[in-house]
Amino acid sequence: MAQIEITSHFMVPPRIIYQCLNDPERLTALMQSPVQYKAEIGSKFVLFGGAVSGEIIDLKVNEKIVYKWRFNSWPDGKYSHVEITLTEGEDGDDETDLTLVQSDIEQKDIMRTENGWKMIYFERMKKMFGY
Repeated sequence: MAQIEITSHFMVPPRIIYQCLNDPERLTALMQSPVQYKAEIGSKFVLFGGAVSGEIIDLKVNEKIVYKWRFNSWPDGKYSHVEITLTEGEDGDDETDLTLVQSDIEQKDIMRTENGWKMIYFERMKKMFGY
């Protein structure tokens, strides 16, 4: 099993990033596919037409999101652990530093997972915000 850590800087406040990652309409726009997602601890979610699924383990408004997360190609019951932390940027509360740590990833899916977060989530979010 493997782990990835990704950091990304956004020129919007943490509350905007938190909303974007927890609002089904924004997630649908971001992923360009339907999602089943409700921002509640214990709620199960389905993304990318079923290619990814999981469960919300913890939410701290505007600060942290924790998931059990899996590709549908993984063995039944096999999940990775995702923790997304949002902090105010060094230049103040109008910016966000995001850190994502995902552990227990199938070795063969490291690049696919890391590229998905970077390109589908973070780069598209920046474009949505106009930069």
